[in-house]
Amino acid sequence: YSSETFKRGQVNGPANYYYPNGNLNIEGFYRFNRGNAYLQAINIYDNLGKNILDKNGNGLFERNYSYGLKIKGFYKNGFKDGVWNIIKYKTRDTLEEKYKNGKFYEGKITDINGNQTVFKALYTFPYCDGHSIVKSFGEGKMLPSSTLIKSNDEDGTVAYSFDIDRFGNARNFKLLMTVSDYSDKKAFEYLKRQKWHPASKLGTTIDTFGFIYIVQYHLD
Repeated sequence: YSSETFKRGQVNGPANYYYPNGNLNIEGFYRFNRGNAYLQAINIYDNLGKNILDKNGNGLFERNYSYGLKIKGFYKNGFKDGVWNIIKYKTRDTLEEKYKNGKFYEGKITDINGNQTVFKALYTFPYCDGHSIVKSFGEGKMLPSSTLIKSNDEDGTVAYSFDIDRFGNARNFKLLMTVSDYSDKKAFEYLKRQKWHPASKLGTTIDTFGFIYIVQYHLD
């Protein structure tokens, strides 16, 4: 589990991450660069409680996980830096991720047959045409998307959650915030007619559950 600090809806400031037994795993601080949040590690502890980083935030991270994953890479000034290697023992996939000052810029995954996929983002979030920018507030986390629509009904905010599968199909709409039957229906029809693009992880499209979209109305 974790404890994180939020400011204006975005993770910003101290953040701690813990092992399942409650012991501290990572003690860090989220910093922003051009709208993206990057976690700067202050201390990283192994399962025996030993800090693997020196006083300058430098150190080798090497860890085997019980669910069949091995990760190895370097921290420099508390940020991921250089080449990080990941092995998935169950699928025999190998990953190579490249970072500079905590920022990911290129990756490559190689499967058991030697086929390779190059990707330029660890995660991409679902979006519809005309709304391709989704704000991130941490690794793999995003803020709800929104749009502003003129209304002849009344001011207010309608929010829906829905799923977007790996092929871009939207379904399972649930109304979270309501204005009126008319405005709720208008927002639903707006969302249904959009061309949705699925999220991706490590270059492969994935399903997204509970994607939240906000429609804000203002009177003409």
